[in-house]
Amino acid sequence: MFLLLLNFTTAQAQTTTQPFFVHLWQMEDGLPQSAIPAILQTRDGFLWICTYGGLVRFDGQHFKVFDEFNAPGLINSRVTCLFEDNDGSLLIGHETGILTRFQNGKFQQVEIHAAWRNRTIDDISTDEHGDVWVLNADQQLARLKDGKILTPAGGGPFAYGRLIKGDNGLLWVMNTGKISMMKDGELIPVNFEGITPGMIIQGMAHSRRGGFWISFGGHIKRWDNNRWVEDLGTAPWGSGILAAFLEMRDGYLAAATFDQVDEGLYLLSPKGDATLFNRANKLSSDWIRCLYEDREGNLWAGSGNSGLAMIRHTELTTANPPDNWQGRGVLSVCPGRESSLWIGTEGAGIYKLQAGKWQHYDEADGLSNMYVWSILEDISGKLWAGTWGYGLFEKGDEQFTALTVTSNFQVTALLQGKSGCLWVGTGSGLMKLQQDGKLVWSTPNNGSGWSQVKTILQEDTNQLWFGTAGGGLGCFFNGDYRQFRKENGLSSDFINCLYRDSDGILWIGTAGGGLDRLKNGHFASITTQQGLPNNEICDIEDDGNGYFWISTRGGIVRVNREALDDCVDGKVTYLNCRIYGKYDGMPTIGCSGGFQPAGCRTADGRLWFPTGRGLVVIDPYEVKTNLQAPPVVIEQLSVDGKPYDLAYGLAPLKISPGRHRLEFSFAGLSFAAPEKVRFKFKLEGLEQEWVNDENVSAATFNDVPPGKYTFHVTACNNDGIWNETGATFAFIILPHLWQTIWFKVTVWFGGVLIVSCGVWLDTRRRLHRKLEHAAHLHAIERERYRIAMDIHDHFGARLTQMTYLCQIIRRKINEPDSAISSLDHLHTTVRKVTREMDEIVWAVNPKHDTLDSLAIYFGKFAQEFLQSTGIRCRLNFPLELPPWRLTAEIRHNLFLSLKEALNNVVKHAAATQVDISLTIEKEGFKLIVQDDGHGFDSGQLASEVSDTQDRLARGNGLISMAQRQADIGGVFDISSELGKGTKIVFTIRLKKAPA
Repeated sequence: MFLLLLNFTTAQAQTTTQPFFVHLWQMEDGLPQSAIPAILQTRDGFLWICTYGGLVRFDGQHFKVFDEFNAPGLINSRVTCLFEDNDGSLLIGHETGILTRFQNGKFQQVEIHAAWRNRTIDDISTDEHGDVWVLNADQQLARLKDGKILTPAGGGPFAYGRLIKGDNGLLWVMNTGKISMMKDGELIPVNFEGITPGMIIQGMAHSRRGGFWISFGGHIKRWDNNRWVEDLGTAPWGSGILAAFLEMRDGYLAAATFDQVDEGLYLLSPKGDATLFNRANKLSSDWIRCLYEDREGNLWAGSGNSGLAMIRHTELTTANPPDNWQGRGVLSVCPGRESSLWIGTEGAGIYKLQAGKWQHYDEADGLSNMYVWSILEDISGKLWAGTWGYGLFEKGDEQFTALTVTSNFQVTALLQGKSGCLWVGTGSGLMKLQQDGKLVWSTPNNGSGWSQVKTILQEDTNQLWFGTAGGGLGCFFNGDYRQFRKENGLSSDFINCLYRDSDGILWIGTAGGGLDRLKNGHFASITTQQGLPNNEICDIEDDGNGYFWISTRGGIVRVNREALDDCVDGKVTYLNCRIYGKYDGMPTIGCSGGFQPAGCRTADGRLWFPTGRGLVVIDPYEVKTNLQAPPVVIEQLSVDGKPYDLAYGLAPLKISPGRHRLEFSFAGLSFAAPEKVRFKFKLEGLEQEWVNDENVSAATFNDVPPGKYTFHVTACNNDGIWNETGATFAFIILPHLWQTIWFKVTVWFGGVLIVSCGVWLDTRRRLHRKLEHAAHLHAIERERYRIAMDIHDHFGARLTQMTYLCQIIRRKINEPDSAISSLDHLHTTVRKVTREMDEIVWAVNPKHDTLDSLAIYFGKFAQEFLQSTGIRCRLNFPLELPPWRLTAEIRHNLFLSLKEALNNVVKHAAATQVDISLTIEKEGFKLIVQDDGHGFDSGQLASEVSDTQDRLARGNGLISMAQRQADIGGVFDISSELGKGTKIVFTIRLKKAPA
């Protein structure tokens, strides 16, 4: 790829009046083949290029090739012509005579219903009715809808045809030097006044002002309304047939010749000035096959064998002397008298440019040092030159003379003082050359310990500013000196240039810190982060039209003064400016700086900036703003490395579940300066803020979670004109099952249900505890009531009896035998009271609420109770019992039931032995009392039950035992046979199953 600025100059010429910039692409840049027969820009903004190696789509940065191997439906790769139909589809003609339609990203062959040979399709267009016509190499026209064939009139030396759209949509046909007009599907030969039958029409181009430009017989005229209306005279390209001919939007005529020696591409201005581009003038070939102007006014040329070229106007030119600066860099420039210009170089001495003529000064002219860092013509017309290590030189009438007092100085800056003196910046500080010729130090200590002075600015006789290399910004004001450094707010202590604008604001160009502003005593700055191309500022010029021109090491910046203030104030985050670089014709993007003057504005308004490869010239009045907002296209989405082509739409994409890495590739289709297209984008659904002003054409998002997203992107061109609509693409990343809304809703409702159940269970448990507590309290009250009743029933009666016995003993105190009998009776009663009290205490004592304690107590009681009766007692209890807790109610009722059973054995069974057993079951235990007495039959048992109903209240009898078991949830069972004893089983079921 080549970037070329064409300056057609004579040995004395300064620059061309209409400079053009040329950009070349060849196969090494991505083209599949170097022969290009046709070029077209479609309404979506893409540039399409025909080659014999496939169809190429170009976005300004990248070529995408479609051929018969990678594009299904594209049968042949040898593509010869293009046309965009009214429905937006692209019709493609092939060398083999077939026709292909490209629509919605798909290729499909189109049938041509014409009885003709399959010859190369040369051109495609539509008539006034919108019907598509196809022109082949046999110079035959076929209507696509029905195959109707027409043969236009011809007459040239070789077959060559073109279709040209004219006014009112009429189709004109050029065939081998003859012209026909199509109307209502028929061809009408056209004769032009003054064109004799033997003359050949070389080319025909529609004019934006109406009619056609026609080149014939070596002349150029415009035909409109059946007459010649304009004559441009002799054609610079001679009388040969033109391969392509068109009028550009700026009025230029572009004409391309076939492969003729020393010919090529001509641009003819409305004033009649011609510029030739060919192999001798930076094109890669003299043979141009096609021309096309895009929407931004760029001219595209397809060559016959050397690739693609783009030609466009540029406001920027480079002034070079005949010796091309001897290959040296340009360092300093200043205006002189009589529209002259003085230029200092790095090793080539001094140049003077005046009236288009160059004059050179070197050692022969007394300039003993050729490294001129600073140059200045003072108000008296005297020229001063500051050099590297040889001090300051003064130019006399013919020769330069060195000031001996500065012979060892490095002079880096020169400024005409307000009082007529000359300020001199040196490597050791600031000096002043007074009007009496005396050179004095302005900085203290005679320059000792001072940094190199790079720039000087004097506003009046009382105030002087100067910038240094490492010492910051210095200021003399009414005899006082003040120094400003980074700690005072400067972005850098290295300063290259100073400029005071019309509002009194001081602008400071630094070497590495960007552009600083001193306003109302406060420093502020902008850098590359806000849009500057480079942080080293070389010079600042005001064009008088509200724009600053700032030269940097990365190009030249044109910026509106108000926009610059807004950016420095933080009102906008990015500087809306235009940056001139190699694509605009600069010989190098690195401007010269660190010396003064490092740029100037001459009386004619032009701006001059030195660079390492020449002197750049800009006419601000020639600047044209590119108002074409770039179309924006999202070309591809890559999901974890898998690409999806989005250039022609895609059904809403659903991406598999998971977190993904997404990379979008997009393009802003501006061809004027594609490298300066800037983008801003955001992924709606993931972020709310735009990512602003990136000059990259891709956006990457990592670990994007499931959800619905819309990617937005927009772009601006090289002049900051934004596409307000941009492009969008919506897609969905599917969730895993557990990430779906219905699953989350289900889980939420499930959670609510679980919580509700938990609350319900907790409430139920609390209620149950309350009920249990209430039941426990009720049981305690019942137990207290029972104890009270027992005390009342048993102890009350016993105490009453004891009181009565005591009274009897008292009356019979004088009767010893009778008193002793009553005392024995009293003793027995007291023992009964003690035993009953022991039973009550045992029943209520919580220390005895275990099954083990119950078994011990029951065994002890049974043995003691039966001991005095002569009945043997045998206990059959397990060695280890479960640690079950028994309520006082259970223990009390079970004890009374056991007591009743033993009492019945003693009174009624006539037994000699009683077996008491305790067996453990799953949900409780059994207490079995079995004797070996005489027993009874079931009839007697029923009678006993009937007869003893009246004894229930006194706690006696079988019914009493059954009732007590029922009160504690147990079961009472009795069985007996005559002569085999009786067996009583008390079954106790506990509320909780044993562990």
